[in-house]
Amino acid sequence: MSPRGLVPPADVAAAAALVVRDYMAVRAGEDVLITADTGTDPALAEALMSAVTQASARPSLLTIPRLPFQGRLADPYVPPSVEGAARECSVWLDITFPYLAGARVCDEAVQSGGVRYLLGGDMGCTGLSRLFGDVDLDLYYEVHKGFDEVTGAAVGRSVRITDGLGSDVSFVLAKPAFSKPRRSWVCRSRCCAPTRMVRSRPPLKSRRGNASEHWY
Repeated sequence: MSPRGLVPPADVAAAAALVVRDYMAVRAGEDVLITADTGTDPALAEALMSAVTQASARPSLLTIPRLPFQGRLADPYVPPSVEGAARECSVWLDITFPYLAGARVCDEAVQSGGVRYLLGGDMGCTGLSRLFGDVDLDLYYEVHKGFDEVTGAAVGRSVRITDGLGSDVSFVLAKPAFSKPRRSWVCRSRCCAPTRMVRSRPPLKSRRGNASEHWY
């Protein structure tokens, strides 16, 4: 049982298997690190552990205290054991939130250590089933590719977003910060759960306006 609702165990297992075998392309004999925190849905961690084992790979689960920040602001709070574990794994499934992506330990593991990393965020078993069990990922990535082509052709142009609740935000569209592969075949790859399509970080000086609180 997930704290976000009931999901049939078979559905959770099928979604976890898709993440491991298909999305992250885990191969037999690989060492797979799963990082969780004290707020993580324990059933999700168990499902991923089981899926890794069934893929004939070697799983390790490391649970840490929930981080107060993300990115480099989290560096002082990341236990040293995470760095050691990340250095020795081939695949890293991160289901902490705030997540470890952007922290020094993650950047070094991906860029220098050749780790294939998944940013799972704060999804529980319900989210896992919805994102990986109820979605045709091949079709999703066809749409994603088209969206990338449209936004890629508009890099450098000004964007303005408004709504009826008072939001009025503008910025310059920047190049994507990283690619989002359909499958994590190669080392030094960073994957996200298939939710957000935009991975652009607009230049700080170009950002103007305010967003209404319903955005958050």
